This record gives sequence, structure tokens and C-alpha cells, in this order.
Amino acid sequence: MKKPSKLDWYILDNLSNDWECLTTIYPEVAEFVSGISRENVVDAIHHLIKEGYIQIRGGHIFDKEALLSEPEEYLETKYWFGLTTLGCEAWEAHSVEYAGYPIDWTQAWSASISFENREGHIDGVSKEVCLAAINKELFLLREEPFEIDKKSMKYSKINGFNAKYYKYISGGCRISFKLRRSRTVRQASSK
Repeated sequence: MKKPSKLDWYILDNLSNDWECLTTIYPEVAEFVSGISRENVVDAIHHLIKEGYIQIRGGHIFDKEALLSEPEEYLETKYWFGLTTLGCEAWEAHSVEYAGYPIDWTQAWSASISFENREGHIDGVSKEVCLAAINKELFLLREEPFEIDKKSMKYSKINGFNAKYYKYISGGCRISFKLRRSRTVRQASSK
């Protein structure tokens, strides 16, 4: 694995949370790499695609001119970029050098909630991480008329889970739960 340039690494870092487009990548990367242009970022993205570090969602073919002709605030693009396994490895391997800290997956978790089915689950590296994640995940329920029914929670070991769209972690725990009407909603409707 070749060492990524500072620009390359910050593009990989930008893609480490979600799929992104040039409109979101360029300004965020420009905060850390001074003096770069949109064209510099597009050239770096193209290089990272050719090296196998990033991919284009939907299998679209990279077209530099089409990408550069898009308005700067354009979010309707077909060009959404994401990490590959190789890109994740490069991002992790050089994080201490560029960010000053190692990438730590020891607290990784992923949540899935279906309001329609009134259920959900949290996968994590351990039972403790899942329980802590449930408390973090409650913020999603603030605007919804549901809360987690803590009596319904079931624990099970799992073979692994996707901590991010590009990162699979072997082993772990799942806490499954049901959702119920929120007490605050029930209290408000009974008044």
C-alpha cells in the first residue's frame, strides 16, 4: 500500500463517515489542505479511484469535465464517492500521521430502527457498547412518538456487523428491542 498524500488522506477521511459528493468533499478537505482548488480535489479523487481506494456509487464512469461543470452547491449529482476496503486500510494506516490519533473500532456500533414495524436493534463490538449506544440512539426518538421498551431487549452474539458502509467487524453483540408509544405522547394525549 502506497502512502497517500495529505490531500488523498483527507479525502479518504472525509469519506470515512458516509458517501459524499464534490460539493461536500471540497470545502471540508480545503479546511485541512490549504491552497487546493476544486480541480485539485477532482484530480485526487480520480487518482484514488484508479488506485482502488474509492468507488463511485451506482457504478457511474468518472468524467472529470462533467464533474467540474457542476455548480459548487450541487447535490443532485450522480457522482457520490465512498471508500473501498483498500481505502479504509489506507485511511486507518496513516491516521496517526495525518490526524494525530489511531482509528479506533473498539467502540463501534450500528443501529437499525423501523418505526413502521416498531422494532429495532443495535449491533456492537460488545454488550456494553450496545447498551451505551442505546442511550446515544435515543436522540433519534426525540422527534418520534416512540421509545425503546427496555423490557423487550434481547441480547445475542453475532458473527459480525457493518460498523460503516465499508467496514465489517467480526464478532460482537446484538440488542434487539421493540418500540412503544412514548410516555410523553401518552400523557399528552390523555390530558
